[in-house]
Amino acid sequence: MPDTVAVIGLGRVGLPFALFLADRGHTVYGIESNPAALAEVFKQNQSGILGMLVAILGILLYLWFRFEWQFAVGATVATLHDVVLTIGFFSLTQLDFDLSSVAAVLTIMGYSVNDTVVIYDRIREMLRRHKRMPISDLLDLSMNSTLSRTVITSTTVILSLLGMFFFGPEAIQSFVQAMLFGAVVGVYSSAFIAAPLLIYLGVRTQGGKDEAGKSGAATPSPAGARP
Repeated sequence: MPDTVAVIGLGRVGLPFALFLADRGHTVYGIESNPAALAEVFKQNQSGILGMLVAILGILLYLWFRFEWQFAVGATVATLHDVVLTIGFFSLTQLDFDLSSVAAVLTIMGYSVNDTVVIYDRIREMLRRHKRMPISDLLDLSMNSTLSRTVITSTTVILSLLGMFFFGPEAIQSFVQAMLFGAVVGVYSSAFIAAPLLIYLGVRTQGGKDEAGKSGAATPSPAGARP
C-alpha cells in the first residue's frame, strides 16, 4: 500500500531514489512533480549556496585582517557554528530552503559577526587598560560592559521578527523563522563561544603570564634530575 515518504538530502543518490518511490505511488516530500521546475529549483539553490560560500570566505578574510589570529579564529568558529546550526534548523523543521533562506543565513552571519566584533573590540580595549587582571575576569568584565547593548539590539530584532512572523505573508515565513532562530544563536555564540575560546587559544594578560611563569618555576623537578 502506498504511503508517505520523506527523502532528506536530495542529490545524485537521493533524487533517483525519490523518483523511484514517486513512480510507485508513494508521496515523496522534498521534490517537485514537474522535472523542469525541479531542475530550476536545484539551479537556484546551487547559485545561492555558491554565493553563500563566497560570502563566508569574504567574512573570514575580513576577520583575519581585522584581528590578531586568536581573535580571528574565535570569530570564525563562532560564525561557522551559527551557519551549521541554522542549516540544521532547516533540516529539522523541513522548511523550504530557497533564495530567501540563503538571505537569512547571510543575514545571520552578518549579525553574529557584528556582535562578535563589538565584544572583541571591548576585550582588546580591556587588555590594554587592565594588564594585570586575570583573563577570565577580564572576559567577564568585557561581556558585562557590552551586555546592555546586546540585550537592546537582540530584543529589537526579535520583536521586529515576531511582527513579521504573526502578520507577514507566507512567502517570508521561512526567512523569518530562520532569523528568529539565528538571532538567539548569534548572541549565544558571541558570548559563550567566541569569547571563552580566547582562553584556549592562549590570550593572556600580563598578570596571567606572570602567574603562569611562577607556577612553572615553582614546579619541583623530577627525582634524579639535575638542578
